[in-house]
Amino acid sequence: MPCVCVLYEFTRYYATFLYDGSGLTFFSLGQFLPLGGLQLASVGGIWLLTFVTALLIWLIVSVFHVGSTRTRSIACVASFGLLAIPVFAGDGMIYERDSEEEAVIMTVPFPVSFSSISAVKQFASDPRLIADEESLTILGPETMLELRLIDGAITFNRPQDEPWKEVSTTRNCSVLIGAWIIMENRDDRINAIVQIREGEVVGVEPKHRLAPFVESQPFGTGSLVEMGWIPEDAVRDATLPGAANERLRCFTKPQGIQTGVCYDIFFGAAYLDGLNVSHDFMTCSLDESYDFGVFQWLSIHHSQIRAIETCRSLVRCSLGGITAAFDPNGREIQPMISRAGMNLYRVPVCHETSFYAQAGDWIVWFSLVVVSGWMAYGICERRFKRVSIDEA
Repeated sequence: MPCVCVLYEFTRYYATFLYDGSGLTFFSLGQFLPLGGLQLASVGGIWLLTFVTALLIWLIVSVFHVGSTRTRSIACVASFGLLAIPVFAGDGMIYERDSEEEAVIMTVPFPVSFSSISAVKQFASDPRLIADEESLTILGPETMLELRLIDGAITFNRPQDEPWKEVSTTRNCSVLIGAWIIMENRDDRINAIVQIREGEVVGVEPKHRLAPFVESQPFGTGSLVEMGWIPEDAVRDATLPGAANERLRCFTKPQGIQTGVCYDIFFGAAYLDGLNVSHDFMTCSLDESYDFGVFQWLSIHHSQIRAIETCRSLVRCSLGGITAAFDPNGREIQPMISRAGMNLYRVPVCHETSFYAQAGDWIVWFSLVVVSGWMAYGICERRFKRVSIDEA
């Protein structure tokens, strides 16, 4: 059962890459473990969490199974205890990490106007909160800006976005925020995370490299729309990945930060891909739909798991006003200070590499071997019985 659950969730995960994945559920058995158990994500990712959760459920069911013998029940109880003690031990499973260095991030989950520039800059340059030698990252939500790409340069396209350009001129400050980058016409645009410093866009991460959804219009999307399997308005007017990569070839990724946007928070591969020791922390910029109901709970919980999988602090900022930060062990970090909807966080900087980041999805391959072996054994046993009956 545990191996089957792992393979099911893994298959469902990669099926999302084939079409608009917003129709798939993001629930995972593994996310229901308490924080102590979540530490296992640094060893085998969310797949190992699913394996352990399914194994615990299977052991409980086995204990109360009508046909269980006394010996089997005792063995199941003992196995359950051996698994449950470390999983539910809470802080006992929290690893000690060498992270004396800290990064300073300020979340601004709302549009900055000309009237609020001074408040944002004053907060961002307060010497009582940020030392002179420290750098500050201002994190904004998804698709907040509208920029234009002309002759290899990205410029601000709307007057209401100019305040963000002004904010980026704050000393030792950079802005990391979601934006639509428009080309010749509005039907030709790229959803991206941009890094702005001194009023200039210095880094770009297109969303199609991150969440594998409708912005990239994956193979078969048009056919699915024609067949009525997904609504026509689900396909956003976004530039296809090949053309987007060509037009942004002059721009590098945001430096020192592993960025994420929207659905990325549900997919470990979005953060593990390209992760290296130069990344001080991670971010995720979201829209307002992730601040309500079950999606808020899911995105917050997956933020913890992503932080543990990568051994990096993660800060999220969404347009609905909900922000949060987690350390490399998945523990929530409270803001140092909150002011007018803005939050200032100090998060640990950890450059360790988790076992999961090095070994990859080993638990998935283990599950595949076990299930394949079990199926092969069942087929061989059935054939052997059939041969025995025929001989008899």
